[in-house]
Amino acid sequence: MDHLAPRVQLWTELYGTRVMLEEPPGNKSYLLLQRQIHAKADARRTLWYRSDLPSHWWPARITHSQPGEGLGARLARYRIEAGFVLTRLRFDIRTSVPFMLKSLRWRRMTGAGR
Repeated sequence: MDHLAPRVQLWTELYGTRVMLEEPPGNKSYLLLQRQIHAKADARRTLWYRSDLPSHWWPARITHSQPGEGLGARLARYRIEAGFVLTRLRFDIRTSVPFMLKSLRWRRMTGAGR
């Protein structure tokens, strides 16, 4: 721990244990750590909503059509896709507001974004 950057140490103290012991899919606290690891590349980002909210709202497709796919197979594929989208939506709703609050707290504690 002594060889880590001060902000990475702080993140580890505040969130590390909770993140490591939480059941998947977890939360978005890792984004704060990711930002500290890539701090120089993200130095120009100053608005919390640009860097903390997902840049894409629709998840990538997880299934693909097959040549000669019938109606039943297509409907089954759509059902799988819809289930995945709903799972992602539930996760984003459950974790985005707490993450934004953590992000604002983090910025106050570290002076980031000034």
